[in-house]
Amino acid sequence: MKKIIYTLIIAFFCVAIQTQLKAQTTTAVGTIPGQVSVSQGGGATYNIPIECLAGIMGMQPN
Repeated sequence: MKKIIYTLIIAFFCVAIQTQLKAQTTTAVGTIPGQVSVSQGGGATYNIPIECLAGIMGMQPN
């Protein structure tokens, strides 16, 4: 019985460590994530994602 409990505890910690490692990002400090695009007419746009909580009735900017 103890072996089963120890095995489950070790498995839990392994999953937790893997999840933690996957959550880390490699974005450099001071960078702003964005997307650049240029239309056929030559107009350039740069989109910056804005993260915010949902407001009244689940409304969020996109």
